[in-house]
Amino acid sequence: MGWRSDIARGVYGNLPRALMDRSLFPLVEATCSQICLPCPSCGADLPCLDINFIDIRDKQSTDPRARTGLRLPVYPQQCPTCGCAITYDEVEP
Repeated sequence: MGWRSDIARGVYGNLPRALMDRSLFPLVEATCSQICLPCPSCGADLPCLDINFIDIRDKQSTDPRARTGLRLPVYPQQCPTCGCAITYDEVEP
């Protein structure tokens, strides 16, 4: 199975599934690829999503920053190696 089926099954949480759903955000164009990033706990390579999304109205903008959109790397909800739950709201000391 690929990342598309992982998104549909909710492996990466609800945000990627919502971003890829054109009926929820009709003016947002989202593209997705897969990258490997280290686990924040054990350092093992995790297959992560690299989501790039842009407001369709900004594609023709004169501002280059608006034309590039936003990029969001998304970790899976749990590391398969060490089993830690990956959250985005933890602050490192």
